[in-house]
Amino acid sequence: MPLTALRHLEQAKLMLDAYNEHLQADSLRSAAVYFMHSVRGLMKLHRMNLGRV
Repeated sequence: MPLTALRHLEQAKLMLDAYNEHLQADSLRSAAVYFMHSVRGLMKLHRMNLGRV
């Protein structure tokens, strides 16, 4: 295999790795945002229930 082809393969692998990391970070961020919204929702419910006591 010519050297340039190897270099292109390495570059493609690096780009793929970077893209996968980006996707992972994105899904982690989404999960964190979802979690925060859930916590906020629970806190609101909790405050509403405390008001009724």
